[in-house]
Amino acid sequence: MTWAFGEIDKLLAHASPWHRVEYVKAALGEENSCGNKDFAAVVLALGAASTDSRNLMDLVVQIYALEVGLEGAFPGGCLNREGLIEYLARTLKRNPEVVFAGIPHDYLDEVTLRADRCGIEGLAAGVDTENVKPNFTSGLHVLVEAGGTISGLAQTNQYTDFESPLDMYALPGSAEVGPPGGFDNPHNPGKPGVVETALWLMGHAGIPSSSERALRAFDRIQSDDKDVHTGRLVSLATRIVSSAEVYALLGNGRDAVSTGGFDGTIYGCGHSAQAAVLLRITDRLSLLRLEDAPRAFDRILSATLNLDPEYRERPLAHLAARIGLCKTSDEQLATIEQILKSARELPGNGCGEVHSALSAALPTLPEDRRLATFNALLTDIKHSFKNGQDLLAATSLSGLSGSLGALTVDNRSKALNDLVDVASPLPGTARALVFRKAFSSLARRMTDAVGFGFNEMLQAIRNLPGGDRDGPLVSLSQEISGLPVEEIAPATDKVFEAVKAIQESGHVSGELFAALAELLKIQRQDNRYEVFHRLMDVTFRILDKQYEAVVSFLLARLYAAIPELPFDVQKTAWLSLSEGLDRCPPAIRSALAEELPDRWGVE
Repeated sequence: MTWAFGEIDKLLAHASPWHRVEYVKAALGEENSCGNKDFAAVVLALGAASTDSRNLMDLVVQIYALEVGLEGAFPGGCLNREGLIEYLARTLKRNPEVVFAGIPHDYLDEVTLRADRCGIEGLAAGVDTENVKPNFTSGLHVLVEAGGTISGLAQTNQYTDFESPLDMYALPGSAEVGPPGGFDNPHNPGKPGVVETALWLMGHAGIPSSSERALRAFDRIQSDDKDVHTGRLVSLATRIVSSAEVYALLGNGRDAVSTGGFDGTIYGCGHSAQAAVLLRITDRLSLLRLEDAPRAFDRILSATLNLDPEYRERPLAHLAARIGLCKTSDEQLATIEQILKSARELPGNGCGEVHSALSAALPTLPEDRRLATFNALLTDIKHSFKNGQDLLAATSLSGLSGSLGALTVDNRSKALNDLVDVASPLPGTARALVFRKAFSSLARRMTDAVGFGFNEMLQAIRNLPGGDRDGPLVSLSQEISGLPVEEIAPATDKVFEAVKAIQESGHVSGELFAALAELLKIQRQDNRYEVFHRLMDVTFRILDKQYEAVVSFLLARLYAAIPELPFDVQKTAWLSLSEGLDRCPPAIRSALAEELPDRWGVE
């Protein structure tokens, strides 16, 4: 479509904001006042094009970039997702949540701006395939609905020896569109105009352009073009708003396949195409009525399980992420087991994405089913270790550890211990990452620092190699501020004891020391001086180990912390710290000593 987009670039670059709004509506099949035959022809051609060419959503993104500027559309090189959605919501007068649900999330994630391009000189020279990476693999197609778009097209048929209910629009150097069934004209190697013909049929038959009725219109067209057929199904899937539309695409699921009664139209495609359609249908599940979602979920799962393992990973993960929409809590666990069993059949490390999706969805389940789901995932991860898939297991454990806090209070301690046991084969650094996420998840929900979970967390840290303990301790320290006031001091004391143990085998990082210094600010006034002295002790232990490179940083943090102390002990704290300064190397001592008298007014 290079030539066509070059022409449209010129049009859009000089169009008024009002016209751009109408072009966006036309590109998305909304009723519009576009009235431009060239633009309408390109929209129709894009609707029929395969996934190898630029799709209609790319065109919308380009219009958005022209409207807000390249920097506004791609801050930091990534698509401004929220800005695009707000722009479309204003343009289409729709709820932003509805707009967001209508755009496949993969598309929003994968459109990026290359750093080696700047400025914008029309769309072809600025935001195009040279510097924007559209997600062509997503199979995104936008169905152009009947309404002013087709009727506004001028008659430009270049060939008169073919009859067609629609005019043919020849776009040099592009994927052509033409009459239904295609034609053998040597000047037109393009694809049959399936989308255009269906829309024409809908318009002339007075058929409303909902997904379900559009499907019936498309079924009146005979075409062997698999790419166009797939694009049509994806277009319909991205517009689903009812369970009836799900069943229109999926029929009776596996029963339809086993009996050969393909009353669900996706079964006429290959498994790769079926997977693409299933992804889009799953994205629309949350838009269905609550009472309809469980049955639709089952239908999608049934179709997904029919796919060859190599195409099953992403549809399974999409379903796993929406497990909360699946039936009652009793049936959810059986479905989770079914999903995990199917995931184990995936090639390579394919079940990792399913593990991550289920872990993230765990908090959406009823409380009485969360522990069972957690244990099912943990058991599945154990199998990964036994199969020698250590990297997969480490990634899956990291995701699961972030869901510990979603468990009920009486289940968290045992779940943490089980997690620690399963993580024991991992190298120290990988274990530290798992623990850090677990501790952050748990600490945010602690109500008793000395009771639930806290001692288990510290014990898990002690079992790590000395050099890997810093990160988990940082996480634990940062969450102490959320504890009840009376629990902050005992929790702080336990953290300092763990830090002291680190110093026996290694040294305290600047990140950990900074986290410890922040603890001073959240102490009660009567406990601050004691915490300050413990910070001094940590600092001078580091100095004894000859870690001179970090001592200057630590001392500066200590001096900066003195104003947090009660006023009557500030001078005493300064004098105590100054005495320790005499133990510092000359370079550090002279650098700090010069500014101290002026800062504190002490000679």
